[in-house]
Amino acid sequence: LYMVLYYSDNNTNKDTSKEDENASSSPTAKQVQMQLLKAAKLDSTKAGPFALLGLWYEVVAGTTDRKRSIGCYSKALLLDPTHPVAGRGLLRLLKQQQQSSSTTNNN
Repeated sequence: LYMVLYYSDNNTNKDTSKEDENASSSPTAKQVQMQLLKAAKLDSTKAGPFALLGLWYEVVAGTTDRKRSIGCYSKALLLDPTHPVAGRGLLRLLKQQQQSSSTTNNN
């Protein structure tokens, strides 16, 4: 996930001669998702893959997969209640959800 986000964020700052070289070796967002899903299936007792998968759903997939993101963060926190990525991510999404529901209730 970091590699895809880093590549897409810094792509405009790179020298164009290196861009073609990096583009062929850089994983796509879908490939990153598949690797995270495999990691979560290989060892479902580790919180890390679930937290990163939640982050992937939040950042890459956007609002369309908010429920999946919340589910992944929740699973990661069940496995490791002190996981920082999962804790911050779940808090961020729940705050957004609360703000959006309070805005719709006020209208």
